[in-house]
Amino acid sequence: MPKLNPETIVISDGDVKLYKRARSRVWQTAFVVDRRQVRISTGQKDLAEAKKEAKRQHTLYQFRAEHNIPIVTKRFADVAVLAKAEMTKQLNTGVGKKSFVDYAIVIDRYLVPFFGQQAITSIDYAKLREFDAWRAEQMGREPKASTLNRPMPSCSGMTMSVTNTSGMVFLSSLEASLPFLASNTS
Repeated sequence: MPKLNPETIVISDGDVKLYKRARSRVWQTAFVVDRRQVRISTGQKDLAEAKKEAKRQHTLYQFRAEHNIPIVTKRFADVAVLAKAEMTKQLNTGVGKKSFVDYAIVIDRYLVPFFGQQAITSIDYAKLREFDAWRAEQMGREPKASTLNRPMPSCSGMTMSVTNTSGMVFLSSLEASLPFLASNTS
């Protein structure tokens, strides 16, 4: 077991650690949830407040893990996995749309390979233009009008329904950067 810095504060039976970085006045926290190391700022300068915030964040991350919500949701691929899981669940229970099969194919074949590791907040109009060119190259031809008019709005609507059923909104920053997607989700 690694040795802790003597200035590290351990709380919650050793599950949560508080420490300060060099040249920082606010406390940082570190803990493991679902075998993933999480290190975040508490945003607090006061130790007592930092302890409360660290416990709150630890509980929030545990909730996410217990409810199959990605612990880190900044990547497009994380949201895509959720979307596919929700579509599969709906298809298996008989309430899903037939088009969900096509959506899953689009996600696997085009969206995740292009956007996968990218932070959702960094997807902008220029990136969508890059995607259009990349997709045409992958397809070996220009996509038909029906392809251009359906996948992104349909997938964004489907993804938003996933986030709404889980009780968390993962794509609010994506909606802000791509207003036309938000208008197609209702």
